[in-house]
Amino acid sequence: MPTSPKLIYRFLVVVSAAILNFAAAQVTRVAVFPFDAGANTQAYQLGLPSAVQRALNQVPNVYAPPIGDVALVANKALDAEADVNQTVRRLFDAGALVTGQVTLGGGGVQAVVNVDMAGAVQTV
Repeated sequence: MPTSPKLIYRFLVVVSAAILNFAAAQVTRVAVFPFDAGANTQAYQLGLPSAVQRALNQVPNVYAPPIGDVALVANKALDAEADVNQTVRRLFDAGALVTGQVTLGGGGVQAVVNVDMAGAVQTV
């Protein structure tokens, strides 16, 4: 039975649309931890990472779970003496982990942000 070019074209369009739909449905998950902060920068411990989390959730196909959820899982992993990063990465299916430290210096607040992607850490 010969196949018509029209049928092949329709098949290719449907398959292409399905592949594009699947690719668009892929979501990158990023777990943002509360930042380390001293007593004089305590307000930034949750405030700054929450802003990062909200900003990440504005990016298409990126999802960052709430900071409190990440902190809860991290604390449970510590209590169980498990590897925190591995546990958070596995339970949230996170492709990246974001940690940070906030200090006072240079006449203002300074933040160091670390992004861990598959064990490779980049500092911003």
